[in-house]
Amino acid sequence: MFNFFKKTSQELKDGNFEIPNVPFYSQELSQENFQAEGFTSLEEAKYWSERICGLACLKMVLGKFFPDKKFTLKELLDIGLRIGAYDEKVGWKHQGLVDLATNFDVNGFRQSIGGDIQNIAQYLQQDKLVIASVTVGMEGGKEYKKEDGSIYVMPKGGHLVVIFGSDVSQGDIKSFLLHHPSKDLDYEHHDWVVPKDEFLNSFSEKGNIIVF
Repeated sequence: MFNFFKKTSQELKDGNFEIPNVPFYSQELSQENFQAEGFTSLEEAKYWSERICGLACLKMVLGKFFPDKKFTLKELLDIGLRIGAYDEKVGWKHQGLVDLATNFDVNGFRQSIGGDIQNIAQYLQQDKLVIASVTVGMEGGKEYKKEDGSIYVMPKGGHLVVIFGSDVSQGDIKSFLLHHPSKDLDYEHHDWVVPKDEFLNSFSEKGNIIVF
């Protein structure tokens, strides 16, 4: 069993840090892959494709810890629904994803860190993977003009990514290395280096993270 417990904060080490061999998995479900992901109905698969960024991220975490095992999104979905990890109004509960991981003997915890992203870098340097709530596409604050002429500003949070690396210089975080799943293949990013300010513009207001 993997037992990862929260540790007290420590001074950040300078340099590029990366947890190796963290696989990337898509959340996009299509005619080409829905059966391989355990679905028998393309209609059901397409419905969940827009709603499983959290499961795609958890699949990446499990893929790191168990590189020789295969996990399907439908397998994770069925367990998650059974234990009440999903709410139609709010999506995947962070504690629900933690509880779902325990079904595979992986322990974690959720935390709200506000804007103190040094916590994320500290966890990474303790060899812990971090799932963070950000704006999809890191588009926090981006303005879109609606058909009625009004302006819509992309809010912070609402999407989940896996962070597995950081660049620290003189104790200051320069960027994070992460996997960004999406229901749209053209919108997915793996091994994505996101500068600190860009990350903070999209990081959820409460600073919600899950640590494994």
